[in-house]
Amino acid sequence: MKCSHCQNFIPSDSKFCDGCGTSISPLGDVTSGLEDKEKTMVEWIRDVLNKGRAENLFESCTEKFSSILIKEALKMTGGNRSQAARLLGLSRPTLHSKLEKLLIE
Repeated sequence: MKCSHCQNFIPSDSKFCDGCGTSISPLGDVTSGLEDKEKTMVEWIRDVLNKGRAENLFESCTEKFSSILIKEALKMTGGNRSQAARLLGLSRPTLHSKLEKLLIE
């Protein structure tokens, strides 16, 4: 497979281009099974809403989702913050700021 950004050859078992660091996960992988995943999220949201936790609910849920998303990106990149930021579509300073805000190491 070739990187769509720099045209470097990418081994099939790689998640990032060695040439430019771009994530090579195809969009299809990101969206496959999205309906099932969305249903699971809706069930969780309804559960939270039914429990009546109204104080800062939106912020709490947003922070929880952000924390999970960032932690998974860091796991996928072996802790490489630059690659995780690229994978998330964030600048490295923005990722660093979010790591501090969410108390993620």
